[in-house]
Amino acid sequence: MDAWSPERQQTMFELHYAPFDHRATGDPDPRWQHGWEVGLGSSHTTRVLPFLLSLSSDLALRVLDSKSFALSIVQMIAVGLALGPLEPHVGGGLSTITAEVVHAEWSAALLSPRAQAGLSLHLAGLRVGLDVYDEYLGRWFGGRSYLVRGFAFGVAFETSRPTPLTSRGRSP
Repeated sequence: MDAWSPERQQTMFELHYAPFDHRATGDPDPRWQHGWEVGLGSSHTTRVLPFLLSLSSDLALRVLDSKSFALSIVQMIAVGLALGPLEPHVGGGLSTITAEVVHAEWSAALLSPRAQAGLSLHLAGLRVGLDVYDEYLGRWFGGRSYLVRGFAFGVAFETSRPTPLTSRGRSP
């Protein structure tokens, strides 16, 4: 059976909430400020047991403080193991495009790198997980760049189930 065959594919709708700490690069103050992020999107996973490969795309709203906001499209790729219902994984990705306003100063960023590791519990059509991540929000236009580190609570709901193939290789 081909690793990319339809019966190995799974698509899920995802929601996450992530409290995080952030600070501007080059800031002499070593203290990290608190913020939060909410996001929604979809993930596509291929399973070749015990391995899995997942691609995801989320729209994420970050609130750095009461006067600072960022809206990003986050693209991630993760690899992991399916150990029964537990799925440890590691991954990396990019905030491909970010528009933000920090204390009335507008800016934009492209291709901000992100790394993460996590553990999910996957039962039937539901996945619940916790990820830790680091990200460099490099601003290309305006203002300072930011270092971000946090953890994300996520829940995902299955939107398509793999279709088993018949002996002739076609869906029933």
